[in-house]
Amino acid sequence: MTSELKKMLEAANSLPFLFVGSGFTHRYLGTADWKGLVTHFANQSKPEIDFPFEWYKNEVASVGSTDDQILPAITQLVEKDFARRFLSDESFRGLRTRYEAEIRAGVSPLKIGVADLLRTQEVGFSAPNHPEEISALGHARKNVAGVITTNFDRYLEQLFPEHVIYVGQDQLLFNQSYGVGEIYKIHGCVTEPSSLVLTQSDYVSYMNRNAYLSAKLLTIFLEHPIIFIGYSLTDSNIRLIFNDIANCLSEPQLATLSDRLIFVQRSNAGRSEGSSTVRESFGTQVIEFKRVVLSDFSKLYKAIAGLRSSYPQKILRKLKKDVYDLVLTTSPKERIRVIDINDATDMETVEYVMGVGISKQLAGQGYGGLEVNDLIKDLIYDETSLDAKSVVEIVLPKLGVQISNNLPVFKYLSRANDAVMASKLSDYVAAVRSKGIDFWITNSMRKSQKGKPFPQSIEEIRGKNVSVTAKEAQQMLNDLAFVPSGQLDLEAFRNLLVEIYERFDPIQNKSEQAVTTNFRKAVRIFDWLKYGNKKAPEVPKGTEAD
Repeated sequence: MTSELKKMLEAANSLPFLFVGSGFTHRYLGTADWKGLVTHFANQSKPEIDFPFEWYKNEVASVGSTDDQILPAITQLVEKDFARRFLSDESFRGLRTRYEAEIRAGVSPLKIGVADLLRTQEVGFSAPNHPEEISALGHARKNVAGVITTNFDRYLEQLFPEHVIYVGQDQLLFNQSYGVGEIYKIHGCVTEPSSLVLTQSDYVSYMNRNAYLSAKLLTIFLEHPIIFIGYSLTDSNIRLIFNDIANCLSEPQLATLSDRLIFVQRSNAGRSEGSSTVRESFGTQVIEFKRVVLSDFSKLYKAIAGLRSSYPQKILRKLKKDVYDLVLTTSPKERIRVIDINDATDMETVEYVMGVGISKQLAGQGYGGLEVNDLIKDLIYDETSLDAKSVVEIVLPKLGVQISNNLPVFKYLSRANDAVMASKLSDYVAAVRSKGIDFWITNSMRKSQKGKPFPQSIEEIRGKNVSVTAKEAQQMLNDLAFVPSGQLDLEAFRNLLVEIYERFDPIQNKSEQAVTTNFRKAVRIFDWLKYGNKKAPEVPKGTEAD
């Protein structure tokens, strides 16, 4: 299924958005779905009766035919009864004290209660169900253009820490978004209890202001494949969105969406793994979807990870923001300089170079402006856009003067046999070829490893950590040097470097100095093992366990 899914996504020629529902957090954290959440607060609102949810359901039975349709009306009644208990019952005194400011500001006690409950469940973020799937999603996140969700919790922020968050309709209306590297929490977030869309009146207000959001979502749907996870096609939130889309587009236009809309569902006794096309009616229009049924969602996440992407999403968003500012303002930010193609401006002072003309005219200046970070990204993302000879003859000598023994070089040397190396670079390469990995093993590293068994694989180093802390990252990067080379999976090595790069930005952000130092060293070891090593020792010298 992984290869089939990858072909589906590649056909769209753009990176996917994830559209995430409550089934996602239920799968990985065991949290309640919307009905379960309403049932919890119905029980607190009417503790004196045996079946509170059923009591409320009976009160609004004429509103809709299914639980999903009548939940907003049930929640409307629960909100009123819960507020009475919340504001007067002694058992809620602690919450009243904690949220005094929100209560005085007029925030619904029910929304306060929901936000507080979900925040107390965040302890489960570090130990999810199906950790192998979450690990696979971590490797895929560089290829996720953005996330749309109706969930209130902050689990997606944990999984996509570098994506920018937009909460509710107001933030999308009054803040500029760029359609890449972003999470849209269209029904609100626990960080802002007043933003939660829960009750019948909330949904009426939401739908009355839905025109801009629908236009925004339509733009995303037309530009990206959309992967729905944690929803069913009968979900009222999904049907509301597609009703709007169906009203905006003609039948031929809707047909172009069919290959971009992918609903992922888990297999069960009545639903075996595979893919199919389903057709759903929305008013007078019909929309086709790809339905993919999986027993293991890692197959999906590995397909996303296998897509080609030039840069991490946060960098693409930053570039898009700067270009947007350039177009809309009369004074572009300092990161962008507008120059004539023949301008003699020092290109090293310009962070981005966007040229119109023949690329060779800018080649010398452009390569002279590359930094260590550019080479590291080129290495760990396995890119091939840089001319190896230009890197060896222009970039490495310039950077080598500034940063001793700190460069990934062997990728470019292996692809530019006729390049002329500067003397200092030649000395560095000779020293590494003489000592191998031992070139980077310090006495303190040897001391820390003495008496300990050597790690046997990247998987052993990675362990079960889903959300890596700075301390864990530092230790993992240190341990990489001690895995016997014959047992070292270089692709797993590269994936770990990508994960740490995207989580900590260790080259630009030096707040975790130990992570930065160990990351640079691990990058150079990877560069040597993949492109420069002819006969690496099984174990670095001086590290034999007692």
